[in-house]
Amino acid sequence: MPSTYLSPGVYVEEVPSASAPIAGVGTSTAGFIGVKGSQTSSESETTETETLAQNPLTATEEVKLCTNFGEFKKFFGDFSEDTNQNILAHAVYGFFRNGGTRCYVVQIDSEDNIDSALNEFEAIDEIAIVAAPGIISGRDKIKDHCANSGDRFAILDSVEEVDLSNAAQVKGLKPFDSDYAALYFPWIKVFDPATKQQIYVPPSGHMAGIYARVDKHRRLIKKQNNESVLGAEGLQLNNS
Repeated sequence: MPSTYLSPGVYVEEVPSASAPIAGVGTSTAGFIGVKGSQTSSESETTETETLAQNPLTATEEVKLCTNFGEFKKFFGDFSEDTNQNILAHAVYGFFRNGGTRCYVVQIDSEDNIDSALNEFEAIDEIAIVAAPGIISGRDKIKDHCANSGDRFAILDSVEEVDLSNAAQVKGLKPFDSDYAALYFPWIKVFDPATKQQIYVPPSGHMAGIYARVDKHRRLIKKQNNESVLGAEGLQLNNS
């Protein structure tokens, strides 16, 4: 049944599936996997050359704990006109903006190296959510990683563009049934500091923040519906 909202904004509405939710799993700490970009920061931040020289950016496949977006920028760089860098930056920013407090971040050279990132995450017991913003080809591996761990949950993204009149593409929005993964659609509209424009980004980072926010109050990996998506200014597609 459609929900009634009292104020404008972007909200999460849960759509029931055949799979039952996992109860009693804490979801405060996330693990983010991103593809390394060729640029590290927006033009507005490039004046910090001396600081970056003293604190070189993190090497590929090196995991870093971030407790705020400032730490992410120190380790991985800022918003950027490089697509891969910007997707990861917006995801981590959205995570903290929506209530997240701790996340582990690692960058890989390409989506083909997703296994190496997941192997690094295996040793970090604290991670409860795994997200790879905008990464499509590695979704099954992330889902399986969480299922095999038994105490992790994958937050996955859809492809950016979906023709809702195409039955095959709509079917592709639910590529699997799993108690250990959820796929979110569509991409969300946000303001991009690098280009000073509105752009669309994958929702997984913002959703991970909502999971953490809800977790503080409910200690359940369920019922993220009716939660506002802070920082989102709209949706790429209206699927109501």
